[in-house]
Amino acid sequence: SYAEFIKRAWILIDSSTTKEEITSFMNEVGCAILKPVSSDCGRGIKKINSTDDHLLDCVFQNRESVSYIAEEVLSNCIELKAINPTSFNTIRVTYVLRKDGSVNIFSVMLRTGAISDVVVDNWGAGGILLDVDLQTGIITKPGLDENHNEYTRHPLTNINFLGLKIPRYYEILEFSKAIALKNPKVIYGGLDIAITDNGLELIELNFPPANIGFQVFGKGALKEIQTIKFQ
Repeated sequence: SYAEFIKRAWILIDSSTTKEEITSFMNEVGCAILKPVSSDCGRGIKKINSTDDHLLDCVFQNRESVSYIAEEVLSNCIELKAINPTSFNTIRVTYVLRKDGSVNIFSVMLRTGAISDVVVDNWGAGGILLDVDLQTGIITKPGLDENHNEYTRHPLTNINFLGLKIPRYYEILEFSKAIALKNPKVIYGGLDIAITDNGLELIELNFPPANIGFQVFGKGALKEIQTIKFQ
């Protein structure tokens, strides 16, 4: 179970969920992120308030055909919020498990949204990926969007990416290793890690993760993984 790495409240909304359960959850958290269970790349994700009666009614009426995970809204730490306060910005940690059971983290990236009305940081939703130096936790090269446009500054906030150090970086590495060791069947995974004022939190584990993100920065080629990562 990954429960120890998740502090936020959440609920699965499907055909068995009652209107009272949805209302109770929303009253508890006030604001939630709705994620379609069958979607990916940030598609279909909505931010919803407990006062959004029409949208909540639509979710309830359609729960037979579309299942959602509703999660309590988290807030970035001050450093990540400054990069782009309109999106929830996360750290993507990609790892493999070696044959000896140890964890090899071969890619760490910062993800940030780049469109003012989009709340997610996914590359497929117009976001920017930034490669993080594994040894120092510092960004030393321009970020890239899905169309391969380069960014040395954030297009909305003008924050300079180059030289930016990821907060709590070495803690993130240890946190990620602890998650990876929870399930040895997941030998290749991508972790989305949140940094909040209250610490670190697992947003999701992608199994398998998308390859193209770290490969555009020259990492994770098949030859590299075969000859180094699994030894």
